Amino acid sequence: MQVVVIALSVFLASFRSCFMPTQLDKYEVTKYGLYTSTDEETIVDPHTATGTRKFIKNVVFTDQTYKVPAQLGTRFGFGAVLVGKPEGRSVTVRRVTLFPKKGITNPVTGKTTYQDEAMLSKVIGAESHFGYSFDHPWEMVPGPWTFQVWYGDQKLLEQTFTVVNSPYRKRPSSSNGTQKAHSLPGPKP
Repeated sequence: MQVVVIALSVFLASFRSCFMPTQLDKYEVTKYGLYTSTDEETIVDPHTATGTRKFIKNVVFTDQTYKVPAQLGTRFGFGAVLVGKPEGRSVTVRRVTLFPKKGITNPVTGKTTYQDEAMLSKVIGAESHFGYSFDHPWEMVPGPWTFQVWYGDQKLLEQTFTVVNSPYRKRPSSSNGTQKAHSLPGPKP
């Protein structure tokens, strides 16, 4: 009888969470800077400047900085945890990458792109990684590169890095970058 009661309790709790409204508070940055990855999958995405998008796994942050060298192979970005309820629920967020004011021009297509967007499935309570890698010389445009994460019309996070042409030297993590976490309005007590 006790097993039946426990099984019924687990079933009711999971059933109730299916009907619980989604409440997202913010994306909380856990790490940022330059990174390496040993596992990535490239997919075709004609809506991006390069025509592809990468899903990265096994991310290791190697240098905590907001200053990014304009060098081929450089990868930069951040890890963040989606804070909200119910934990474990998948939600769709929109990742926006804002390029420097002059944009980036793909020499193959002749198209100048000022921002990239992608709809991504993320899990509440789980860490996600957002970033960019310089795979072509024409992508390495100096200036501010801003990542935003949106849920509907609510901005959950904005993170800015500065790409520089000068030789890269490690600087203290407090230099040349901004991070803004945005909270969503929740139910009133």
